[in-house]
Formats: sequence, structure tokens, C-alpha cells
Amino acid sequence: MYATSFVPGMDETIFTPAQLQKLDFHVECHLSTAFVTAKSKWVVPGSLLKSSKNDGKKGNITFAMPVTEKTTVTGVSVQMKNKRFSSGVVATKDTSNMKGKRFGRNTAAPLPSHPEVFALSIPGVPSGETVDVQVTYFQPLAFENGAYVFRAPCTLPDGSVHVNVSLAKVVSVMATSRSAYADAVQVFSPSHPIAIVQQGAGVTQVQLDPVKREQWRNTDFVMAMPVWGGDIAAAGVQQPPGLGDGDTRHSFAITIAPPKPEFVNPFPRDVIFLLDRSGSMGGGIMDAARGALIAGLKDLGPQDRFNVCAFDNLQVYFADDGLVDASGDSRDSAVRWANHHCQARGTTDIMTPLARSLEIFKKNARPGSVPFVFVITDGAVADEREICRFVKQSFKQAAKNGLPEGVTLPRVCTFGIGRYANHFFLKMLANIGRGMNGAAYSPKNVQPEMSELLHASRIPILTDIAVGIPDFKNGVEIYPSVVPDLFAGAPVMISGKCAGGLPQTIEIQVSISHLPHSAD
Repeated sequence: MYATSFVPGMDETIFTPAQLQKLDFHVECHLSTAFVTAKSKWVVPGSLLKSSKNDGKKGNITFAMPVTEKTTVTGVSVQMKNKRFSSGVVATKDTSNMKGKRFGRNTAAPLPSHPEVFALSIPGVPSGETVDVQVTYFQPLAFENGAYVFRAPCTLPDGSVHVNVSLAKVVSVMATSRSAYADAVQVFSPSHPIAIVQQGAGVTQVQLDPVKREQWRNTDFVMAMPVWGGDIAAAGVQQPPGLGDGDTRHSFAITIAPPKPEFVNPFPRDVIFLLDRSGSMGGGIMDAARGALIAGLKDLGPQDRFNVCAFDNLQVYFADDGLVDASGDSRDSAVRWANHHCQARGTTDIMTPLARSLEIFKKNARPGSVPFVFVITDGAVADEREICRFVKQSFKQAAKNGLPEGVTLPRVCTFGIGRYANHFFLKMLANIGRGMNGAAYSPKNVQPEMSELLHASRIPILTDIAVGIPDFKNGVEIYPSVVPDLFAGAPVMISGKCAGGLPQTIEIQVSISHLPHSAD
């Protein structure tokens, strides 16, 4: 929470931290999604408030919360002594007669403009007022080193907590992890000492350890829930419709967890990297993207093949004749090539290099391998619909004509950079291509986020997954509509609705599988 004051003549707004009295996180992790309620209590000293009269009696304050590109804020409420604000979704046509001060993100008050900060303006706060804020949101859990990971943004700005007040008196976290498996959920925290509150079949609840208060640090709370084991594990949960629900179908979620990489027979990949080098990629963005590309090249194994295309309105390829073996020498040559050719220039054409990549895979098909295209861009193009239709039709035609035995359709993975990329298009393209999607909105996050995406796809385990759910009167709805592949670094999560509920047994079918050594 910040008191805001505008500095005349400098066109600058000063954000001064308010005094935090309490910050409570209540977290429910269900399968691969975290549902969070964060409550905080603040006191805004009058000396910090600067109103239009500059008398320190009333003023605007700003609430700011770090978020990721996958966070969905579902509600915000603010309670003061004599007034209450609450967010809501209202149709534009219903706002014409609304009166009163605006609360939220579309106000005249200055707000932090950052894609990874959720900020709200709260108007007319009296001097010395106590302000209670409640935020509800949900976000998918990250998957890192074989564990689902939740992070609570509780790093407090300097000055918001008095130096003589310990964090243990201010911050609290209660987190519950629920899985679809009968075993107790394993939970640990690399950031804070935690204590188990309760543990049973498929559920574990923890809190910050009140005994080890001296070990608490002013940093984000991190909770990890390992799932890697010696074999592939699949499970499902379902929920019947509520009373009065117009949709009488059951909701369900099915999860498929990968085994540890050492239990998996590795198999080759054919990879083509398409890196946008248009003019908008200049400066730190291009440097970060190129660094992540180089990390991806170094992550290739000797059994893999690859190529690299740097594209703008033109294209240049590392290898003109298709795919090259990922030997140490060829990877080193590709790194030198990337440093020379991946420099920002020109405009953006995604269709041409993408179509060429699919043609390269067709001419260089290798049974038993999985082909990947990684599209890395920061822009929006005019032919986004045509690109999606082209990929969908190309795959449909290839399947209709029949693929050679052991040959798999290419996987299209996408990575969007910055707020001007069409992230919806990139997600849709990855969904059509059974690939993965990632994003970074600030230059500093491009390399770590993109490297994480490339590393997650390093070990494919199951491809062309089909889930057998009886379609009673066409009542089945599944998301995503195309079931993604299972990777050692990326579990599969399928959700949906079906009439009558799930059967006792669900068949999962794959066309190519690289199962653990112990499997039949």
C-alpha cells in the first residue's frame, strides 16, 4: 500500500509505503492450481497524504500486488471506517448512470504502469485511516524440478514495517495442498520454516512455523510439492453440479504426472528455432532472447537434430539443407551464427518460416523422434487467423494422407515477449500444435522464462494422448480441446464437463510412448 503524491513541475509521482499491520495468506492448492485469498491491514499516516488542496487531510492511496502473466484476480474489496469499495464486472452499457468516485484501474489517479503489477487506486482516504484490503485470485502452479511450486508475493517494501517489529507478528501463511492421489501430499518450503497443521490421504496443510520465527526472511513464500516418482501416475477428480445449476453435467479434472527423467528412456528430438529479429526486438529484448536461444542449443543432446531461423520480413537459416546433428561442433557453430545473425531489423513475417519448417520436417522425417518448432516473437501480425488455419489444415491433411510408421506430427511451441505481442494468438497456435506456450512481459524475465520453456520440453514421454470418456448425448467438453503431450518437465492437466459423471475406469491412449525402464 502506497500513499501517492504528485511533484509539481517534475511530472513525477512519489509512492511512499504505508504502515503494514497484518498480511495473511490463505492458500488452497488443488491439483495444479492455487486459489488464494490475501488479507492485509494498513495505516496511512496523514503526513504522507497529498490531496488536491495539499492539506494532508485526505488523499488517494495505491494498492499494488506483484503478479505473473498467468494470474487471474477475481475480486478486490477495501474496508475503511465509513466507506467500503468492492470490485465487480459491469457491462459497459450499465455504467452510463453510475455516480461517485471511481475505484480501480481506470481512474485519473497515477498508477504504476507495469505488466507484472496489479494496481488499484483508492480515493479519499482520511488521515490516519486504517484500511483493510482483501484480494482473491488464482493461478496455475509452476512445475520446477519435478515439483509443483506456489509463490506468495509477500516481499515487503522498505519502510512498510517498523524496524522493531518482527515479521512473525505481521505475516502469516496457511496453505493446503490437495491432490487426486491417495497418498499424503509431500510439501516443503525452500524459503521459510513451515510446520504441518494436518496431513491425511491426498491432503497436507502447513503454516509458517511459529517456533522458528528467527528464521523468517523478508522474501516471497515458496511452497513446493514434489510429484516425480518411478513411474507415470494418472488420477482424476470430479464434482457434481450444484443445486439450481443450469448445467447438469459433472465437472472433472484429470492429471498425468511424469516420472523422474532417470527412469525414462530418452528418445531423439528434431528442433527448429524460429527467432523474431524484427526492429521491435532491439536492445535488451534481443540480447535476452538470443541468450535463451543459445541456452536451448546447448540443451540439445547428441541424439537430436536442429536448425535455426532468424526472421523478420526475410529469413536466414543456420543450415540451408534441413536439419543437422546436434554434435558439439555444430552447436558451437550455431552459437556463433546466432550472435552474428540474430540482430534486430525489419518487420515481422511468421507464416513463411513456419510453413518452411513444416516442409523441412516432412522431407526429413525420422521415425521415433518428435519434431518441434519454437516460435519466439514480440509482435502481432495481421495474418494470425490464417496462420492458425494453415497449421490446423496442414496437420489434418497429413493425418488424412497417413504418416509413415513411427513418424509424429510437429509440435508447435510459442513464446511471446512484451505487452504488444498477441499472446492469445500464440496460446491458440501452441494449442493447435500440441505444444507449450510461455511469455515474458519485461526484458529481465525473457531469458529465465524462455529457458524454462525450452528445458521443460527437453524430455518428451507420451505423445498423441487420447482420453477415453464416454460421450453421453454429446455432453463432453474438454479443455484444452487438443490434449497436450506429457514431458518430464510438464505434467498434463485436462479439465472439463461430462453428462452423468466420469466412469470408474478411464482409458488413456498414446501412439508413441517412452515409458520408464520398469514398464512393460
